[in-house]
Amino acid sequence: MNAIFVKINTKEEFDFFYALSKSPFINEIYPMVSNEFISKKKDYNQSNIFFNYDRCFKGDYTKEPYFKQCIPIDEKIIMTMQPYENDIMHMMDREGIVDSQTRWRKYYAHLQYWNYIIERLDINIFISNTIPNGACDYIAYCFCKIKGIPFVGSSQSHIRGYSYMLDDVFNHNVINHNVVDFEGNLPSYMLEIYNFYIDENTDKTPYYMVNNENDLINTNYAKKNIVLKFLVYKHRIRNVLGLIKKILSPFEILKYIQYTECMNYNFFREPETLIYFYKKISEYIDCNSAGKYIYFALHMQPESTTSPMGGVFVDQLLAIKMISFQLPKDWTLIVKEHPCQFGNSKLFPNVRTLDLYYELLKLKNVKIASQENDTYTLMNYSQAVATITGTVAWEAMFKFKPCLFFGHHIQESAPSSFVVRTNDDCKNAIEKLIEGKINISKEDIKKYLFILDRYLCLDNRTFAGEDVANSNHMLIDKKLYIIEEYLNKIKKICE
Repeated sequence: MNAIFVKINTKEEFDFFYALSKSPFINEIYPMVSNEFISKKKDYNQSNIFFNYDRCFKGDYTKEPYFKQCIPIDEKIIMTMQPYENDIMHMMDREGIVDSQTRWRKYYAHLQYWNYIIERLDINIFISNTIPNGACDYIAYCFCKIKGIPFVGSSQSHIRGYSYMLDDVFNHNVINHNVVDFEGNLPSYMLEIYNFYIDENTDKTPYYMVNNENDLINTNYAKKNIVLKFLVYKHRIRNVLGLIKKILSPFEILKYIQYTECMNYNFFREPETLIYFYKKISEYIDCNSAGKYIYFALHMQPESTTSPMGGVFVDQLLAIKMISFQLPKDWTLIVKEHPCQFGNSKLFPNVRTLDLYYELLKLKNVKIASQENDTYTLMNYSQAVATITGTVAWEAMFKFKPCLFFGHHIQESAPSSFVVRTNDDCKNAIEKLIEGKINISKEDIKKYLFILDRYLCLDNRTFAGEDVANSNHMLIDKKLYIIEEYLNKIKKICE
């Protein structure tokens, strides 16, 4: 079989790719590789074809294999991909593309290249070490799906160091609940996890939030109005540059002015601007007197947890409006921004704009919580939580709180999760909340963990150089490592 592999960005991922390449069921495996690891090509003695992921990510295929032979796309190809356009356009937020024309041109470049490559290299299996979440790899995945080419991938669970296997990006409901052999006993590591999360006195702060440098909301400069004044001044300079477009017309100057206009738009995305505005519109919530409410913890974006795992709810406002509309008059929806969001532009162009906050202010039964509010306190006093695919769903389960779950993740199978895709789903879930008929017991949680254990495997790729067996007190060395799961899946496909 010939495979596309996505992607190599770390030493662990290269080792993972190399181990897969040794499978007797794979003839050729063509990886997407970051610039840093493209030099590893000489260490790999099978295929000479490596795709440069950094160039592909930007839609620049001019130096990629077979680019000159690529057949132009036509109406049939574009219409075939139409169901996936919304996902792809949101993924392109990572590239910082503002104007729609550039975005569509790059989208068509992605379509043209991968439609040809999959046929040219006779690809008959698509392997991804995670959820495809860049426009280039996601489009390659979509073409494979359309052509009936099997997918072997995985996604991280909410337990650090454990992942689960997937054969479809949007089918995470992989758990079979028809288990008859549960007698109340959990595997030792699952029992440790259960005790850790059920204990009110343990620090459950996710590892990626500990000492996080991206949490800019409480930094000193964010409290000073001089920052906003400086940004406004910079904003005015850009407006002046915009006037040059009306006077001068050489191509290079127009090209530069177009860039400054994009930057002008990005002014409203800059973290300092968002911090200042969020501090002005948010309020500290006194949970004791807040009444009945649902707590919605916003995701940091862009991330695969919403794009593509959120589906249409990558726009979190859709989920918020749905809940707001269905809430009874004496209930509120409390929304809190992800503390890492304000600093995320260090890694990716920030996709959060002031528009989201303005829209939240229009909803009379929505309150915007201050960053000084503790997320666990908000969770404790709530009637339920709501999320796309976030960790808050996992944490709320151990507090016996229901969760309105809008995205695609294995947690949607939990006893506490109400999967919401439609207005009727949302209405039915909230009606059950109002009636108070939702009872989540310790036995329910233990049974779910017992079943979940059958679907998890140790994932050493998530630790970037750490010793998996010693990096977390919740890890054990008796479960299959994820490479073995991949090899087993590939073998089943080929048999």
